[in-house]
Amino acid sequence: MNKKWRYIIPIAIIVLFALFYNSFGKGIKLTGSSEHWTANFSAHVMDERLQVNDLELSYRKDDLPIMIESIDAQLSGQLDLHKQITYPNPYKYDKKIYPISFSPSIEKNPLLVNLKNMFENPSVTINWSDKNGKSYSERIQLQTQ
Repeated sequence: MNKKWRYIIPIAIIVLFALFYNSFGKGIKLTGSSEHWTANFSAHVMDERLQVNDLELSYRKDDLPIMIESIDAQLSGQLDLHKQITYPNPYKYDKKIYPISFSPSIEKNPLLVNLKNMFENPSVTINWSDKNGKSYSERIQLQTQ
């Protein structure tokens, strides 16, 4: 009897955790990539309130540092999250990941149930130059995962 409970209890804990996790929130993940960049964004609804995470831009090449001139992140649709960052002088950036923060939460809204239709044509446009001074501009279209 003791050996049987040794296996049943961990399985029951895992099942309860999965049920608990699924009952409290629905989430969406948007991803996209271009030649030089990868973008990831996620959000979830808990208690009819949308919680958004940072939009994470990952530079895919090894020619760091880069000089970021501007970033325009537009996740629009039923909900509009927009952030435009422009540097008067190009910003020297020497890390692979560049996070962009949006507001931490959206007011309570009972209509936030279908996250797949929440964002239409989400995109990020990045303008930068490499260490040799060559300028680049890329637009990343994000897709629902």
